Amino acid sequence: MYMALFPNARFGLKHAAVYAAELLTTASRLIYRSGTGSDIALQTLSPDAWYTVKLIANPASDKTDVYVNGQLKASGVPFRSTVSALDRIEFAGGSGETGTFYIDQVKIMN
Repeated sequence: MYMALFPNARFGLKHAAVYAAELLTTASRLIYRSGTGSDIALQTLSPDAWYTVKLIANPASDKTDVYVNGQLKASGVPFRSTVSALDRIEFAGGSGETGTFYIDQVKIMN
């Protein structure tokens, strides 16, 4: 749940310390950080609203599909960085910013 609008909240799939697939927030949008150097705006965010986010990530192709609330928002987008495997998930609040978001029902499947 995105409680208050604040930038730079992050969610990502990683290999060691390297982000493979990374989502972040601006003040009012959910963004996918692409390896091509351009960000992809996925969804406008509203305070006090739950969002279901699903990443289908493939380290063999270094690409991912991104779903928000069951709708495909980005297909086959390149990883931020090339990785050989995915071994962690990371959630982080905005750096130097204040705000609140809740994370619930995290599921990792192979």
